Amino acid sequence: MKKVRNGFIKNLRYFCLLMVIGFGLIAIVGSNGGSDSGGGDGDSGSSLTITGESGNQVNLNGSWSAGCVADVDAGESEKSVNTISGSSFSMTENTWINSTNCSGASDVKMNMSGTVTLGGEVTATLSGSSVTATKIDMVVSTIQMTINNEDVISYANSGEGFCGSTDWVAGTAKDVLGTDCAPDTSFKTITYIDDTADPDLMYEGDEDETLDDDGYPTTLDPDDPEVRQ
Repeated sequence: MKKVRNGFIKNLRYFCLLMVIGFGLIAIVGSNGGSDSGGGDGDSGSSLTITGESGNQVNLNGSWSAGCVADVDAGESEKSVNTISGSSFSMTENTWINSTNCSGASDVKMNMSGTVTLGGEVTATLSGSSVTATKIDMVVSTIQMTINNEDVISYANSGEGFCGSTDWVAGTAKDVLGTDCAPDTSFKTITYIDDTADPDLMYEGDEDETLDDDGYPTTLDPDDPEVRQ
């Protein structure tokens, strides 16, 4: 347990950044969910749509989640729930540093919100196949982090602090947007929805692979797609 905890603490700032530019992007972009033929629960007049695997337009309003995603080697797990309505998104993600099944109270919680704008369609690679994806521009307006683990609180309040603060209190949310944990407010990615699956699946751009000249990923991450709720 101590080894896992220390590993998490060592990478806590990196974790925060990943939530913003990694899982957060899935959540934000994916939280749009729904095809015309089923599932979208938002106002179709104000919702965003993209071309799905079927060739039909997919309504993005709704909620998505990949469920509990575990890192067995690190002994950690995380779960996000993402919601989008029109051009606005919100995402809640919980992380457990001593559990691989998202059980009990989470150690860290992140709430994020902002706006999303659709760009043009591009051809992207998913597991070696070419699919039609859509460019996404995202602007984050709020990011709040709540630390519930006392060991992490002790680390966060030591030295130069964490996310610009040295007065973290367990269970109390702090704004971290604009700090060294989350210095940027705008991001680029791509998204693809397989609306031939039941329920729909949403994939995000893989930020670790090649980017195009404008900074958008050209490859989709095949792991842990988000599922329409």
